[in-house]
Order: sequence, then C-alpha cells, then structure tokens
Amino acid sequence: MSNFLWFQRMICRVCSLWGMKA
Repeated sequence: MSNFLWFQRMICRVCSLWGMKA
C-alpha cells in the first residue's frame, strides 16, 4: 500500500507541473 501512496504523490507533482505548463 505504501507504494501506492508514493505513486499517487508523484502523480500529484507531475499534475501540478503540467497544470503550470498548460
């Protein structure tokens, strides 16, 4: 389950970067 949390955190960061780029 810990892996899932880490993955979600990474996605959130990427989403934020994409949002800023867009």
